Amino acid sequence: MDGFATIGGALGAPPPYLTALAEGVEAIVRLSATETEAIALDIANGDTASAWALLKPRISAKTENHALWQLAYELLTLDGSAEALEQLSEQYAAIFGKLAPFALTQSDKAQPHGERRRWIRWPSELTAQNARDFVTHWPNNPSLHFDLADVRAIAPEAAAELTRALAEKLRAGGHLRWRGLENGILVLHAPNTLLSSAEEIQLLLLWLSAAKREEEAEALALEYALRFDSTPPDWCFNHDANQSAEEPGTTKLAPERDAAADNLLVLPAQMTEHHAIAILKRIQSAASTGTLPIPCEARRLQRWPFRSLVRLGHFIRRQATSPLQPTAQSVLLQLHHAPLWFQLVVPLAGLAPFLQFADNNASSQ
Repeated sequence: MDGFATIGGALGAPPPYLTALAEGVEAIVRLSATETEAIALDIANGDTASAWALLKPRISAKTENHALWQLAYELLTLDGSAEALEQLSEQYAAIFGKLAPFALTQSDKAQPHGERRRWIRWPSELTAQNARDFVTHWPNNPSLHFDLADVRAIAPEAAAELTRALAEKLRAGGHLRWRGLENGILVLHAPNTLLSSAEEIQLLLLWLSAAKREEEAEALALEYALRFDSTPPDWCFNHDANQSAEEPGTTKLAPERDAAADNLLVLPAQMTEHHAIAILKRIQSAASTGTLPIPCEARRLQRWPFRSLVRLGHFIRRQATSPLQPTAQSVLLQLHHAPLWFQLVVPLAGLAPFLQFADNNASSQ
């Protein structure tokens, strides 16, 4: 397994001050404290298979708790269990009489299983060289299924290679299916990101079109025309051949939160120690200017090494108890759209008093 939270050894029983669950987490998943803590410990150890084994009886018992279905989906996604994900979707539809938020669409189901599950994961960092190598190894299939969940950066030269290959596929009558579109759009739409090349804008237009974000695509197309004195190529708007593999509307970003949006911190899919240090510096800066809590967009988050998370919690607690620091008893980070697995692990790292979760879709169903 891709050990997103593995720390190199089993955690065992955590210290007593780390075992208190975050307020609201138990209410969301509606499990006992013992069950919730056991699942959280498995996730923190990177053992998603064990966490799924603990959760599976509840799913098999046809629970109506939507949060547990969401958590099950997240665990199976992290574990890479494609067939188990499909079975989960079918179970959900049979119980609730509607397509699961994480289910395959009908057009997906019409395709053979092998073709449907042949997802091509894009590299996290795309440069001119690795983008050229990447497109060279695309299979020669009429339909290509791309997963953008791991993408963190796309160089302008890489965008040129990618758009050339994607345009050739569409002009040849091929079809593109996408998942993780939201992550790809966030990468190109990140705060302070300036799209310098026509190819970067074409790639973003392709993704906005697939995500059915027409108004944003139209505004970007106008900007393209004014900047380059020509209209974007037609293949950017091929709605029939270029589609999201996710439910309509699931790739739309949350509305901007007024002035807070200017300070929005977008967490990457893969958190590293470098990112954790950057967050700590942002907290220190915001504390000195009285602009806490910092709003964070966490929907892209897939992995945060538990050792790094614990270290961040240690530094924050040390600052909070220091008479020289103004962060005592403060909510420091407000995380929007954080995955449930992360909400379960946060208390084990001692961060529960300092984090606030918002816009949790699973908790409102």
